[in-house]
Order: sequence, then structure tokens, then C-alpha cells
Amino acid sequence: MAAAAVDTNLLLLLVVGHIAPSYIEKHKRPSAFRPSDYVLLVNTLSKFSRVRLIPHALAEASNLLGHGVLDPLRTQLFSTLKEVIDRSSEDAVESRTAAARPQYTRLGLTDAAWLTILDARTTLLSDDRLLCVSAADQGFATIFFSDLRVNQDGRNAANAKMRPRRSARRRAP
Repeated sequence: MAAAAVDTNLLLLLVVGHIAPSYIEKHKRPSAFRPSDYVLLVNTLSKFSRVRLIPHALAEASNLLGHGVLDPLRTQLFSTLKEVIDRSSEDAVESRTAAARPQYTRLGLTDAAWLTILDARTTLLSDDRLLCVSAADQGFATIFFSDLRVNQDGRNAANAKMRPRRSARRRAP
């Protein structure tokens, strides 16, 4: 059973797009996305058996969703987020565990927590290139969503899947 780990920005896109795709470009946070990106995200997620989330990303999404939004839309956003939570699995990561990772100082707490829960059966789905590269460097499957967006017109979307790669750092002689 393949799972998709969905990062904060794509979680925002999923929630806002579910309510009203036309609102994606108006909401403060997922405004970098278009309504067609919501459809692309839903289609991409349909290829996975489940969605994995972490409390760090859920807290970020919750804070960002409600910022500057009034009712009744605010209530709709939080109700939709609750539906996503109810349909997903959630992996708790202690902050001290995430902060102990060497990537913490470069990526921050939430991204370090993502790296903690990834495994061979989970693909990271993110629009954060640095997080995707870090995960791929550790041998985890990743999909960089921005590459999917570029390729959604039918060109080779397989390029969006990042393969594990060797570090580009050179060792001192």
C-alpha cells in the first residue's frame, strides 16, 4: 500500500480547492497555485492508497488557513481540514527527535519531522525543492509538485519524480 506524505502548502491547496477552486488564487497562502493545480493534486493523490500527515504540518496548515479569513468561509475551511484529517493517517514525531536530525538547521522543524516519518512505502509530495532533494538524497521517493505543474500539459511528467541521488558534495582529497 503506497502512501503519500503531503506537505503543508499542498495540504492548504487541497483544503481551499475542495471548498472553491476559484478561491485558491484569492486566499493569502495557496495564491501561488491555480485552480488547475487543485485538480492535478487530487489526480496525483488518487494514485496512492492513503495520505500521511504529521502534527507539525497540520498545525501550520490550521494557522495559515484561518489567518485573515472570516466566517462562514473560516468554518468551511476548518471543517474541510477536519475531513482530511479524518481520512488520513497521522504520524506523531517528537520535536526533539526532529530537531536532532542533521537537516533540522537547514530545513526547520516541520521538514525535519517529515524526514523522520518517510519510509520505503511512502512518497513525499511537496512543492519545497529543498525538502524533496533532502529526502531523495536519503533514498526516499519524492514528487516535486512544481515539476508536475510544468508537465501537466501532457509532456513527460515522469521527470517530476525525484530519484534518490548521491550527494553532490565533494570530499576533500
